[in-house]
Formats: sequence, structure tokens, C-alpha cells
Amino acid sequence: MYPIVWNVARVFRKLLSSDPALRATSAFFIASLIGGCWTERAPLPPGTAHPVPTASPPREPLALVFGVIDDAGRLEPAVEIPLFAGSAFGWRIQLGCTGEVVVREEIHLPSPGDWGPDPDMEISRDQRTAVVKGPRACTDGWIDRTWTVSAGDPPGPWVLRVTIAGYARQTLRALFVRSPTPAPPSP
Repeated sequence: MYPIVWNVARVFRKLLSSDPALRATSAFFIASLIGGCWTERAPLPPGTAHPVPTASPPREPLALVFGVIDDAGRLEPAVEIPLFAGSAFGWRIQLGCTGEVVVREEIHLPSPGDWGPDPDMEISRDQRTAVVKGPRACTDGWIDRTWTVSAGDPPGPWVLRVTIAGYARQTLRALFVRSPTPAPPSP
């Protein structure tokens, strides 16, 4: 701090406590000082828009597993899924969440699929895409979903997109390969 500041403050106090005309002059002087420090934002070049604040990028999940569901109900990682009626596949995503999260899933098939009746599922006109939206329970920080293959589902590459509120969209790809119905387990 400069020693002169105390003197300036003392002078202003004297001016403000004395003559009303001096008060007006000192008020004008103070306003001029403050106004002289004010700066306008520099004009942008022609054709340039003001920058728009951006939202923070969506978070990435902590872990992601996609694959087949074995006979014990466990998810086994796989990118090739056997295609026979009743085979199961699915995904698990670790978010570190609690409670419920809103999830949107899209399944894209290479040709029309055999979609069963499901009031929560929207099917495209060409019968190749299904969309399911809604809350998913988060258990121990994970959310999951299991799907079952129908008899009329097509072989080939399937694409599954999972969008979770607040997280980056995850795209899962698998090759569904025709397979004979597995033999029942031996006793």
C-alpha cells in the first residue's frame, strides 16, 4: 500500500464533511476515477459470435462388460454370440451409482428381427431397431440388462447403444452366429 493513499482518503473525508458544493465535486471526482477504470468488452470481429459456455463433458463408466449369459446366469465376456432361440446375452456397466439411473437402449439388427410384445419397447417400421427407455436399478455400483434371442432373429453384426443420463454413450458390437440349440446338460 502506498503512503499517499491515506492522505487521499483523509482529503476526501474533509471534503465530504464540509461544504455541499465540495461534496458534489468530490462525488464527481470519485465517479470519474471509478468510471475511468471501467472497460467495455472489446468488440468481436464482424461475423464472429460471442463464445457460448460449454457444459462439462459426459463422464465415462468405470467398467463395461458385454457377452453371453451362461447356464449359471453369469455374464461371460464375448464378441461372438450364439444365435439360437433362448440364448441369452447382455451387458453390465459400472458407474459407482446408487439408486436408479435413466437408461436408453437401442438395438440395431442387420435385418428385421423377431420382437416379442413388450409395452416398454418401441420398434422401428423396418423392424430392425428397438428402443427401450426407463430407470434401471443400480446395485453395488452396477447396472445391467439381459436380452434373449428369438427364433426369427437374424445372424450378423448387431449394434447395441446404451445411453445413461450424465454419461457418455456406449456402443457395443457383436457378431451373432447361427448355432444349433445346445444339448441339455447331462445329469
